[in-house]
Amino acid sequence: MRLLEEDILSELRQQGLHNMDQVDRVVLEHNGGISIVRREG
Repeated sequence: MRLLEEDILSELRQQGLHNMDQVDRVVLEHNGGISIVRREG
């Protein structure tokens, strides 16, 4: 499966995040979903 930047940015917006500086990591799940791990601090 190919993960596109648009998919990641869409998931960020759904989680109330505004840019990648707020993200620690992006995980592609087994079911094809995207999980966002927020950066702490």
